[in-house]
Amino acid sequence: MSESMKERSRAHLIANALSGSWRSSIAPLQISDAELTEVTELLIQGGAGALVWRRICDSTLATSEAAGQLRQAYRLHRLEAVVHLRKIKQILERMRAAGIEPVLVKGWSVARLYAEPGLRHFIDVDLCVARRDYARAQQLLAGLGDEGLYVDLHEGLDHLDTIAWDDFFARTQLLRVDETEIRVPCAEDHLRILCIHWLRHGAWKPAGLCDIAALVESRSADFDWQRCLGVDPVRAGWVACTISLAQELLGANVDAKLGAGSADILSALSAQRELPCWLVPAVLRQWSRSLSPNNRYEALPSLLSNITNWRAFIGEAYSRLDQPIRATIALHGRFNNYPRWPYQLGELLLHSPEVPKQLASLLYEKLKEVRRSLSSPRTSDLSLALSAKTWQQKH
Repeated sequence: MSESMKERSRAHLIANALSGSWRSSIAPLQISDAELTEVTELLIQGGAGALVWRRICDSTLATSEAAGQLRQAYRLHRLEAVVHLRKIKQILERMRAAGIEPVLVKGWSVARLYAEPGLRHFIDVDLCVARRDYARAQQLLAGLGDEGLYVDLHEGLDHLDTIAWDDFFARTQLLRVDETEIRVPCAEDHLRILCIHWLRHGAWKPAGLCDIAALVESRSADFDWQRCLGVDPVRAGWVACTISLAQELLGANVDAKLGAGSADILSALSAQRELPCWLVPAVLRQWSRSLSPNNRYEALPSLLSNITNWRAFIGEAYSRLDQPIRATIALHGRFNNYPRWPYQLGELLLHSPEVPKQLASLLYEKLKEVRRSLSSPRTSDLSLALSAKTWQQKH
Protein backbone atom coordinates (compact mmCIF):
# COMPACT_ATOMS: atom_id res chain seq x y z
CA MET A 1 0.00 0.00 0.00
CA SER A 2 1.40 3.42 -0.98
CA GLU A 3 1.95 6.13 1.64
CA SER A 4 -0.89 8.25 0.22
CA MET A 5 -3.29 5.30 0.50
CA LYS A 6 -2.16 4.73 4.10
CA GLU A 7 -2.84 8.40 4.87
CA ARG A 8 -6.35 8.20 3.42
CA SER A 9 -7.00 4.99 5.35
CA ARG A 10 -5.90 6.60 8.64
CA ALA A 11 -7.98 9.70 7.99
CA HIS A 12 -11.10 7.64 7.25
CA LEU A 13 -10.53 5.70 10.48
CA ILE A 14 -10.38 9.00 12.37
CA ALA A 15 -13.60 10.22 10.75
CA ASN A 16 -15.33 6.94 11.57
CA ALA A 17 -14.10 7.03 15.19
CA LEU A 18 -15.44 10.57 15.70
CA SER A 19 -18.78 10.17 13.94
CA GLY A 20 -21.49 11.38 16.33
CA SER A 21 -19.06 11.30 19.27
CA TRP A 22 -20.34 14.59 20.76
CA ARG A 23 -23.91 13.29 21.23
CA SER A 24 -25.52 12.03 24.43
CA SER A 25 -26.52 8.80 22.70
CA ILE A 26 -23.68 7.19 20.77
CA ALA A 27 -23.27 3.96 18.84
CA PRO A 28 -20.43 1.58 19.78
CA LEU A 29 -17.38 2.05 17.63
CA GLN A 30 -16.75 -0.70 15.08
CA ILE A 31 -12.98 -0.78 14.77
CA SER A 32 -10.26 -3.38 15.24
CA ASP A 33 -7.54 -3.21 17.87
CA ALA A 34 -4.89 -2.75 15.15
CA GLU A 35 -6.85 0.08 13.51
CA LEU A 36 -7.36 1.83 16.85
CA THR A 37 -3.65 1.56 17.59
CA GLU A 38 -2.83 3.08 14.20
CA VAL A 39 -4.81 6.28 14.83
CA THR A 40 -4.61 6.72 18.61
CA GLU A 41 -1.62 9.07 18.54
CA LEU A 42 -3.23 11.16 15.79
CA LEU A 43 -6.50 11.35 17.76
CA ILE A 44 -4.74 12.54 20.89
CA GLN A 45 -2.63 15.07 18.97
CA GLY A 46 -5.82 16.40 17.37
CA GLY A 47 -7.53 16.85 20.75
CA ALA A 48 -10.07 14.07 20.11
CA GLY A 49 -8.80 11.23 22.32
CA ALA A 50 -11.47 11.65 25.00
CA LEU A 51 -14.27 11.55 22.44
CA VAL A 52 -13.13 8.18 21.12
CA TRP A 53 -12.57 6.72 24.60
CA ARG A 54 -16.23 7.36 25.35
CA ARG A 55 -17.18 5.30 22.30
CA ILE A 56 -15.05 2.29 23.28
CA CYS A 57 -15.09 2.37 27.10
CA ASP A 58 -17.80 -0.32 27.33
CA SER A 59 -16.40 -2.53 24.58
CA THR A 60 -13.74 -5.23 24.44
CA LEU A 61 -11.33 -2.63 23.07
CA ALA A 62 -11.24 -0.89 26.45
CA THR A 63 -8.49 -3.19 27.71
CA SER A 64 -6.11 -2.59 24.81
CA GLU A 65 -2.92 -0.55 25.16
CA ALA A 66 -4.23 2.10 22.75
CA ALA A 67 -7.43 2.41 24.79
CA GLY A 68 -5.31 3.05 27.87
CA GLN A 69 -3.83 6.11 26.19
CA LEU A 70 -7.29 7.36 25.21
CA ARG A 71 -8.55 6.80 28.77
CA GLN A 72 -5.68 8.89 30.11
CA ALA A 73 -6.57 11.66 27.67
CA TYR A 74 -10.19 11.48 28.87
CA ARG A 75 -9.17 11.75 32.53
CA LEU A 76 -6.82 14.62 31.81
CA HIS A 77 -9.48 16.50 29.85
CA ARG A 78 -11.99 16.11 32.68
CA LEU A 79 -9.52 17.66 35.11
CA GLU A 80 -8.71 20.40 32.60
CA ALA A 81 -12.41 21.19 32.21
CA VAL A 82 -12.77 21.90 35.95
CA VAL A 83 -9.64 24.07 36.07
CA HIS A 84 -10.58 25.82 32.83
CA LEU A 85 -14.03 26.84 34.07
CA ARG A 86 -12.60 28.09 37.36
CA LYS A 87 -10.09 30.25 35.48
CA ILE A 88 -12.86 31.64 33.26
CA LYS A 89 -14.87 32.68 36.32
CA GLN A 90 -11.87 34.32 38.01
CA ILE A 91 -10.83 36.25 34.91
CA LEU A 92 -14.37 37.43 34.16
CA GLU A 93 -14.78 38.65 37.73
CA ARG A 94 -11.56 40.67 37.52
CA MET A 95 -12.50 42.17 34.17
CA ARG A 96 -15.99 43.13 35.27
CA ALA A 97 -14.56 44.70 38.42
CA ALA A 98 -12.52 46.90 36.06
CA GLY A 99 -15.62 47.80 34.01
CA ILE A 100 -14.77 45.53 31.06
CA GLU A 101 -17.39 43.17 29.61
CA PRO A 102 -15.75 40.39 27.53
CA VAL A 103 -17.35 37.82 25.23
CA LEU A 104 -16.12 34.23 25.46
CA VAL A 105 -15.76 32.51 22.08
CA LYS A 106 -14.88 28.90 21.25
CA GLY A 107 -13.61 26.81 24.17
CA TRP A 108 -16.11 26.37 27.00
CA SER A 109 -18.87 28.09 25.03
CA VAL A 110 -18.80 25.12 22.63
CA ALA A 111 -17.77 22.40 25.11
CA ARG A 112 -21.03 22.96 27.04
CA LEU A 113 -22.88 21.50 24.03
CA TYR A 114 -21.11 18.14 24.37
CA ALA A 115 -22.65 15.19 26.19
CA GLU A 116 -20.42 15.57 29.26
CA PRO A 117 -17.55 17.69 30.61
CA GLY A 118 -14.07 16.67 29.58
CA LEU A 119 -14.85 15.51 26.06
CA ARG A 120 -13.26 18.63 24.62
CA HIS A 121 -9.62 19.62 25.01
CA PHE A 122 -8.88 23.16 26.27
CA ILE A 123 -5.79 25.20 25.43
CA ASP A 124 -6.60 28.76 26.49
CA VAL A 125 -9.47 31.21 27.01
CA ASP A 126 -10.49 33.27 23.96
CA LEU A 127 -11.99 36.58 25.06
CA CYS A 128 -13.16 39.43 22.84
CA VAL A 129 -13.45 42.97 24.22
CA ALA A 130 -14.51 46.28 22.68
CA ARG A 131 -11.66 48.21 21.09
CA ARG A 132 -12.05 50.99 23.65
CA ASP A 133 -11.38 48.45 26.44
CA TYR A 134 -8.55 46.53 24.78
CA ALA A 135 -5.59 48.46 26.24
CA ARG A 136 -7.03 48.31 29.77
CA ALA A 137 -7.75 44.59 29.37
CA GLN A 138 -4.15 44.01 28.26
CA GLN A 139 -2.83 45.83 31.32
CA LEU A 140 -5.14 43.88 33.62
CA LEU A 141 -4.02 40.54 32.18
CA ALA A 142 -0.35 41.56 32.36
CA GLY A 143 -0.83 42.10 36.09
CA LEU A 144 -2.20 38.59 36.58
CA GLY A 145 1.06 36.81 35.77
CA ASP A 146 0.67 33.25 34.51
CA GLU A 147 -3.09 33.46 34.84
CA GLY A 148 -3.14 36.32 32.35
CA LEU A 149 -1.04 34.33 29.88
CA TYR A 150 -3.85 31.79 29.74
CA VAL A 151 -6.05 34.33 27.90
CA ASP A 152 -6.01 34.89 24.14
CA LEU A 153 -7.33 38.45 24.05
CA HIS A 154 -8.95 39.82 20.88
CA GLU A 155 -9.40 43.50 20.04
CA GLY A 156 -13.02 43.51 18.96
CA LEU A 157 -13.49 40.44 16.78
CA ASP A 158 -9.95 40.77 15.43
CA HIS A 159 -9.48 38.12 12.70
CA LEU A 160 -12.42 36.02 13.93
CA ASP A 161 -15.14 37.85 12.01
CA THR A 162 -15.90 40.94 9.95
CA ILE A 163 -19.23 42.14 11.39
CA ALA A 164 -19.41 45.31 13.47
CA TRP A 165 -18.71 44.87 17.17
CA ASP A 166 -21.90 46.63 18.31
CA ASP A 167 -24.03 44.39 16.10
CA PHE A 168 -22.22 41.31 17.37
CA PHE A 169 -22.40 42.33 21.03
CA ALA A 170 -26.09 43.23 20.89
CA ARG A 171 -26.95 39.61 20.05
CA THR A 172 -24.68 37.94 22.64
CA GLN A 173 -26.22 35.82 25.37
CA LEU A 174 -25.53 35.52 29.10
CA LEU A 175 -25.26 32.00 30.53
CA ARG A 176 -25.29 31.52 34.30
CA VAL A 177 -22.83 29.04 35.77
CA ASP A 178 -23.14 28.92 39.57
CA GLU A 179 -22.83 32.58 40.58
CA THR A 180 -21.07 33.72 37.41
CA GLU A 181 -22.60 34.95 34.15
CA ILE A 182 -20.63 34.10 31.02
CA ARG A 183 -21.33 36.10 27.86
CA VAL A 184 -21.16 34.08 24.62
CA PRO A 185 -22.02 34.82 20.96
CA CYS A 186 -25.44 34.03 19.55
CA ALA A 187 -25.58 30.64 17.82
CA GLU A 188 -25.63 32.14 14.31
CA ASP A 189 -22.52 34.29 14.82
CA HIS A 190 -20.73 31.56 16.74
CA LEU A 191 -21.24 28.93 14.04
CA ARG A 192 -19.85 31.31 11.41
CA ILE A 193 -16.83 32.13 13.64
CA LEU A 194 -16.13 28.46 14.33
CA CYS A 195 -16.31 27.50 10.65
CA ILE A 196 -14.02 30.23 9.38
CA HIS A 197 -11.56 29.88 12.28
CA TRP A 198 -11.25 26.13 11.59
CA LEU A 199 -10.67 26.73 7.89
CA ARG A 200 -8.20 29.55 8.55
CA HIS A 201 -6.08 27.08 10.53
CA GLY A 202 -6.03 24.63 7.63
CA ALA A 203 -8.78 22.28 8.93
CA TRP A 204 -6.02 20.15 10.48
CA LYS A 205 -7.82 19.42 13.75
CA PRO A 206 -10.74 16.95 13.58
CA ALA A 207 -11.96 18.07 17.03
CA GLY A 208 -12.69 21.48 15.49
CA LEU A 209 -15.17 19.92 13.08
CA CYS A 210 -16.78 18.12 16.04
CA ASP A 211 -17.36 21.57 17.58
CA ILE A 212 -19.13 22.68 14.43
CA ALA A 213 -21.23 19.51 14.27
CA ALA A 214 -22.24 19.90 17.94
CA LEU A 215 -23.34 23.50 17.39
CA VAL A 216 -25.23 22.66 14.20
CA GLU A 217 -27.19 19.90 15.92
CA SER A 218 -27.95 21.99 19.01
CA ARG A 219 -29.36 25.00 17.16
CA SER A 220 -32.91 26.12 17.95
CA ALA A 221 -35.88 25.99 15.58
CA ASP A 222 -35.65 29.75 15.00
CA PHE A 223 -31.99 29.63 13.95
CA ASP A 224 -31.46 32.41 11.37
CA TRP A 225 -29.42 31.00 8.47
CA GLN A 226 -29.38 34.36 6.73
CA ARG A 227 -27.53 35.95 9.65
CA CYS A 228 -25.22 32.95 9.97
CA LEU A 229 -24.14 33.03 6.32
CA GLY A 230 -23.77 36.83 6.30
CA VAL A 231 -23.68 39.26 3.40
CA ASP A 232 -20.34 38.21 1.87
CA PRO A 233 -21.09 35.42 -0.66
CA VAL A 234 -17.50 34.11 -0.49
CA ARG A 235 -17.54 33.70 3.28
CA ALA A 236 -21.07 32.28 3.08
CA GLY A 237 -19.71 29.60 0.77
CA TRP A 238 -16.96 28.78 3.26
CA VAL A 239 -19.49 28.34 6.08
CA ALA A 240 -21.86 26.24 3.98
CA CYS A 241 -19.07 23.94 2.78
CA THR A 242 -17.79 23.46 6.33
CA ILE A 243 -21.27 22.42 7.46
CA SER A 244 -21.37 19.94 4.59
CA LEU A 245 -17.99 18.57 5.69
CA ALA A 246 -19.41 17.98 9.18
CA GLN A 247 -22.28 16.10 7.57
CA GLU A 248 -20.17 14.02 5.18
CA LEU A 249 -17.20 13.19 7.41
CA LEU A 250 -18.78 13.05 10.88
CA GLY A 251 -22.43 12.29 10.16
CA ALA A 252 -23.76 15.57 11.56
CA ASN A 253 -27.53 15.86 11.26
CA VAL A 254 -27.75 19.08 9.26
CA ASP A 255 -31.04 18.88 7.38
CA ALA A 256 -33.31 18.24 10.36
CA LYS A 257 -34.66 21.41 11.92
CA LEU A 258 -33.19 23.67 9.26
CA GLY A 259 -34.49 26.74 11.03
CA ALA A 260 -36.12 30.01 10.17
CA GLY A 261 -35.70 31.79 6.86
CA SER A 262 -37.31 32.01 3.48
CA ALA A 263 -37.27 29.18 0.98
CA ASP A 264 -34.76 31.20 -1.05
CA ILE A 265 -32.26 31.23 1.84
CA LEU A 266 -32.59 27.50 2.45
CA SER A 267 -32.23 26.64 -1.22
CA ALA A 268 -29.18 28.91 -1.46
CA LEU A 269 -27.66 27.11 1.53
CA SER A 270 -28.20 23.74 -0.13
CA ALA A 271 -26.57 25.00 -3.34
CA GLN A 272 -23.54 26.40 -1.53
CA ARG A 273 -23.07 23.20 0.44
CA GLU A 274 -22.03 21.30 -2.67
CA LEU A 275 -18.42 20.39 -1.95
CA PRO A 276 -15.67 20.97 -4.53
CA CYS A 277 -13.83 17.81 -5.54
CA TRP A 278 -10.54 18.76 -3.82
CA LEU A 279 -11.95 19.73 -0.40
CA VAL A 280 -12.63 16.39 1.32
CA PRO A 281 -9.26 14.88 0.22
CA ALA A 282 -7.50 18.02 1.48
CA VAL A 283 -9.14 17.70 4.92
CA LEU A 284 -8.32 14.00 5.13
CA ARG A 285 -4.67 14.68 4.30
CA GLN A 286 -4.46 17.15 7.17
CA TRP A 287 -6.05 14.69 9.59
CA SER A 288 -3.65 11.92 8.59
CA ARG A 289 -0.68 14.17 9.43
CA SER A 290 -2.03 15.93 12.53
CA LEU A 291 0.47 18.70 11.89
CA SER A 292 -0.53 22.24 12.72
CA PRO A 293 0.54 24.43 9.78
CA ASN A 294 0.16 27.64 11.74
CA ASN A 295 3.47 27.98 13.57
CA ARG A 296 5.52 29.04 10.58
CA TYR A 297 8.56 29.85 12.71
CA GLU A 298 9.08 26.11 13.15
CA ALA A 299 8.91 25.40 9.41
CA LEU A 300 12.50 26.25 8.46
CA PRO A 301 14.13 24.45 11.44
CA SER A 302 12.03 21.37 10.67
CA LEU A 303 13.13 21.42 7.05
CA LEU A 304 16.80 21.96 7.83
CA SER A 305 16.80 19.14 10.39
CA ASN A 306 16.00 16.77 7.52
CA ILE A 307 18.44 18.26 5.01
CA THR A 308 20.56 15.08 4.89
CA ASN A 309 17.54 12.81 4.38
CA TRP A 310 16.04 13.79 1.04
CA ARG A 311 12.89 11.71 1.46
CA ALA A 312 12.14 13.20 4.87
CA PHE A 313 13.00 16.67 3.51
CA ILE A 314 10.60 16.35 0.57
CA GLY A 315 7.86 14.95 2.81
CA GLU A 316 8.28 17.78 5.32
CA ALA A 317 8.32 20.43 2.58
CA TYR A 318 5.26 18.95 0.89
CA SER A 319 3.25 18.81 4.12
CA ARG A 320 4.11 22.46 4.78
CA LEU A 321 3.14 23.58 1.28
CA ASP A 322 0.11 21.33 0.85
CA GLN A 323 -2.34 23.74 2.50
CA PRO A 324 -5.03 24.44 -0.13
CA ILE A 325 -7.70 25.27 2.45
CA ARG A 326 -5.65 27.75 4.43
CA ALA A 327 -4.29 29.33 1.23
CA THR A 328 -7.80 29.81 -0.20
CA ILE A 329 -8.99 31.49 3.00
CA ALA A 330 -5.89 33.70 3.23
CA LEU A 331 -6.55 35.06 -0.27
CA HIS A 332 -10.33 35.26 0.16
CA GLY A 333 -10.89 32.73 -2.60
CA ARG A 334 -14.04 30.81 -3.42
CA PHE A 335 -14.49 27.13 -2.71
CA ASN A 336 -15.01 25.90 -6.25
CA ASN A 337 -13.52 23.26 -8.54
CA TYR A 338 -10.78 25.47 -9.96
CA PRO A 339 -7.17 24.42 -9.17
CA ARG A 340 -5.78 25.47 -5.78
CA TRP A 341 -2.14 25.96 -6.79
CA PRO A 342 -2.55 29.71 -7.59
CA TYR A 343 -3.80 30.27 -4.03
CA GLN A 344 -0.99 28.18 -2.56
CA LEU A 345 1.60 30.07 -4.59
CA GLY A 346 0.02 33.37 -3.58
CA GLU A 347 0.10 32.46 0.11
CA LEU A 348 3.72 31.35 -0.19
CA LEU A 349 4.62 34.78 -1.62
CA LEU A 350 2.64 36.49 1.14
CA HIS A 351 4.70 34.77 3.81
CA SER A 352 8.09 34.93 2.08
CA PRO A 353 9.21 37.86 4.33
CA GLU A 354 9.15 35.42 7.25
CA VAL A 355 12.13 33.45 5.85
CA PRO A 356 14.77 36.07 6.88
CA LYS A 357 13.20 36.18 10.36
CA GLN A 358 13.45 32.42 10.68
CA LEU A 359 17.07 32.44 9.46
CA ALA A 360 17.91 35.16 11.99
CA SER A 361 16.20 33.16 14.73
CA LEU A 362 18.16 30.03 13.80
CA LEU A 363 21.45 31.97 13.82
CA TYR A 364 20.62 33.49 17.21
CA GLU A 365 19.88 30.05 18.71
CA LYS A 366 23.15 28.67 17.32
CA LEU A 367 25.09 31.58 18.85
CA LYS A 368 23.44 30.92 22.22
CA GLU A 369 24.47 27.26 21.99
CA VAL A 370 28.06 28.26 21.27
CA ARG A 371 28.11 30.67 24.22
CA ARG A 372 26.67 28.04 26.54
CA SER A 373 29.23 25.47 25.43
CA LEU A 374 32.12 27.92 25.92
CA SER A 375 30.94 28.94 29.38
CA SER A 376 30.09 25.44 30.59
CA PRO A 377 32.16 23.98 33.48
CA ARG A 378 33.29 21.10 31.27
CA THR A 379 34.74 23.51 28.72
CA SER A 380 36.40 25.55 31.46
CA ASP A 381 37.94 22.45 33.03
CA LEU A 382 39.24 21.38 29.63
CA SER A 383 40.79 24.82 29.08
CA LEU A 384 42.52 24.68 32.48
CA ALA A 385 43.84 21.19 31.74
CA LEU A 386 45.25 22.30 28.41
CA SER A 387 46.82 25.36 29.99
CA ALA A 388 48.44 23.22 32.72
CA LYS A 389 49.80 20.80 30.15
CA THR A 390 51.23 23.64 28.09
CA TRP A 391 52.91 25.12 31.18
CA GLN A 392 54.43 21.74 32.05
CA GLN A 393 55.82 21.33 28.55
CA LYS A 394 57.44 24.78 28.72
CA HIS A 395 58.89 24.25 32.14
